[in-house]
Amino acid sequence: MVRKKKKFDWLWICFIGMTIVAIILVILLINNQFNIIGFAAKDIKEIHPFDRIDDSNIKVYSDKIVIEGSFNKIKSSGTGSMLPMLFKGATYFTVEPDKEEIEVGDVIVFKAPKEEMKENGFNISGTLITHRIIDKGTDSEGIYYYTKGDHNNKIDGAKIRFENITRIVVGVIW
Repeated sequence: MVRKKKKFDWLWICFIGMTIVAIILVILLINNQFNIIGFAAKDIKEIHPFDRIDDSNIKVYSDKIVIEGSFNKIKSSGTGSMLPMLFKGATYFTVEPDKEEIEVGDVIVFKAPKEEMKENGFNISGTLITHRIIDKGTDSEGIYYYTKGDHNNKIDGAKIRFENITRIVVGVIW
């Protein structure tokens, strides 16, 4: 008697293969080898803003908090790119940038280089953008930064230079 091959043996092979791929992806995600957003994660612990206000400049009273320093107050326009940190109407405080202190993780306010931003699908009209620095590099023109909105799926794509950066976010009030 001749044994007939089962018609759907290939389904089990595909299922086992896809299961192995899924397990490998989960292991890579857990080990921060890459992330779903689409850029290589350095070390997730590095992607945060740095403390720029000395504790001695913060005074807490029963009816108010006083933070000494030179700050600007900005009301978020709420494009959604920095959710959940910044939403429409949120107030945030900024300081002037210091070239030596700008690092990956900082949330900056910058004027985008129009040509590069348009090439990457952004329609801007001279407005300021508030996004997080996700990478830093150097080329023949000097240091540059790549930025991304926390809620966006892809990086902004333009090389942001120090002269484009107008402010660094140091606090948010919700």
